Amino acid sequence: MTRQPDNHARPILTDATEYPKRLLAVKDAPEKLYALGECDLNSRHIVAIVGTRSATAYALGFINALIDDLNSHLDSLVIASGLALGCDVMAHRRAIEDGVPTVALLAHGLDRIYPAAHRQLATRMVNERTGMLLTTYPEGTPIHRGNFLARNKVIAGICDCVVVAESAADRGGALHTARYAAAIGKKVFALPGRITDRYSRGCNMLVREGTAHLVESAEDIIRAMGWTPRHNPEGVQQELFPSVPTGDAATIASFLEKTPDATADTISADTGIPIGSLLSTLMEMEFNDLVISLPGNRYRLQ
Repeated sequence: MTRQPDNHARPILTDATEYPKRLLAVKDAPEKLYALGECDLNSRHIVAIVGTRSATAYALGFINALIDDLNSHLDSLVIASGLALGCDVMAHRRAIEDGVPTVALLAHGLDRIYPAAHRQLATRMVNERTGMLLTTYPEGTPIHRGNFLARNKVIAGICDCVVVAESAADRGGALHTARYAAAIGKKVFALPGRITDRYSRGCNMLVREGTAHLVESAEDIIRAMGWTPRHNPEGVQQELFPSVPTGDAATIASFLEKTPDATADTISADTGIPIGSLLSTLMEMEFNDLVISLPGNRYRLQ
């Protein structure tokens, strides 16, 4: 755990205009929230994206494409998640890259960030005004497993719908969030996968039992939610290829081309790039769709 510096954390009571109206409509809504950063919690479209901490390239690619497409079709969009490893943090990162406000729901006070590896991202969200850290817990609250279950209910409560990108069938916060969201009348969407893939079993189960709608694209969500997409003028050509890497990025790309799925430590040792500079460059490359981060601190070219 890493201490998060005090940066004008503020309470949000139920009678405040900033309090999320969607959450207020849920039975036993928390009487007080604590916030750092800026995000319209009553934005027109709020989509929660959750999933396993052991996300595969399949799920991460889906998350990137989904947020890109939602952003290109919807005004007043906010992406919500739990700042956990895997699917959650990828959703926050992609939202920031696309200029979409994002809110991270925490299971502890704002005086710390868990996992500590996401402190830099959380600080960026606050300092660059790209998002908000939100919690029901005051500073000094110890981290407890039960807090995460309560946090999942808040994720479901503040959004219009929940998208499960990947989940095992036997356990996990994503399934808990999905089932609670369905119980309070929110629409749930799940990305299907092969029946032999462990981290697709939870999504396949949600679809099979009728808890979730099958989702392949943003269009599926927009149609099911009855949202009116933004009109995009014809003739606007999308950039087909990311920028060509240079400097350390070029060195890293060349190494990963020969040694895919290498860890950051391996890349640093073999290329001679200091680990601090390497991690910074890898993050920038990820934002530019040049690499994708995988579980175990591994990286692969996009």
